[in-house]
Amino acid sequence: MLNKLSPYTFAEKLKIIRYSIGSKLISGVPKHIQRNYVLTNRLLESHTGIDGDAHSLKFSQKINNKEFKFDLKKVSSDADVFGQIILEEEYKSIVSLLKESNDQLNIIDCGANIGLTSLYLKAFYPNAKIVCLEPSEDTSNRMINNFSINGYDDINVLKKGLWSTCTKLKGDDSFRDGLDWSFRLVPAKPDEDALFETTTVSDIIKDHAMERIDFLKIDIEGGEEDVFSEKADLSWLDVVDLIAIEIHDEFDCRERIESVLRSNNFTITYSGELTIGKR
Repeated sequence: MLNKLSPYTFAEKLKIIRYSIGSKLISGVPKHIQRNYVLTNRLLESHTGIDGDAHSLKFSQKINNKEFKFDLKKVSSDADVFGQIILEEEYKSIVSLLKESNDQLNIIDCGANIGLTSLYLKAFYPNAKIVCLEPSEDTSNRMINNFSINGYDDINVLKKGLWSTCTKLKGDDSFRDGLDWSFRLVPAKPDEDALFETTTVSDIIKDHAMERIDFLKIDIEGGEEDVFSEKADLSWLDVVDLIAIEIHDEFDCRERIESVLRSNNFTITYSGELTIGKR
């Protein structure tokens, strides 16, 4: 350590030592506490009051000059998701692309998590008809709560995942090196335990009587590989005007997805982690 510090003045050495000690202390703090602390600081800087208990953070935040209530689970990634979608406005570019649309929008939010994208869009299009997909029981229940405390009982929540067929999925870590990053979802056999059921875009459109889809969001942790696979029925693209996909490049499906979109008359742009197709 001393040799590493030799190029620095005494005052600089003290600062480096303090930084080193601080970094070690921070590294010992659980990730979710770090995330919550960062979010709390950001909210307090904007004079947002925060309540909470052992399990959650509760506060209000304005979106498009409208007040929304939020209930975030502490031991989760909720703080990061809130920062990305609400504070950093990840879907602001989508609103700008929809700005000429009327308020009677049809929106499908696949991989809705705790519903923050749908709430963000409701701030601009309060009369939009929204269908949300979220397969996790705990996460979807928290989403329903976030909708309820804001008075949006009209948003349809499906506790299912999106896939190319209606099936049941299980976890699989048998490809690549078998470590955490190798986890993916695959169809379960009839005698195997499944994590959740799936549905298709076509079935959502039919079941909810949607003639056109003004905006379709797909953020399904690699499941887009199957949704856009060669075997998949993609006729539903004919009624979609705007689509945003978070493509996970480790599944090597970007080239195919973008090719499919272009061949269906979508112009492709990029915004942050989103690949956006507009007809």
